Amino acid sequence: MDDDNLEIMQLLEERLKIGKERYGHGVIIDDDTRQYGTNDNNWETMMMEEALDGMIYAAAQLLRIKRARNSLKEQ
Repeated sequence: MDDDNLEIMQLLEERLKIGKERYGHGVIIDDDTRQYGTNDNNWETMMMEEALDGMIYAAAQLLRIKRARNSLKEQ
């Protein structure tokens, strides 16, 4: 059985491409992250904010799935 590394890499490459299109360049680790919305110049803060946002999006999607399943059960 093959693993899913290629698909994961493709997802990462897509996100990097979107970032390059949105900001006009790739990741520049020496950039001041405050220009991207963090309160301090810290990639850890950026990562934490993005991870928390991801959890919110995941919870929203899980609620959609749960509601759809409940709706199917009621039919």
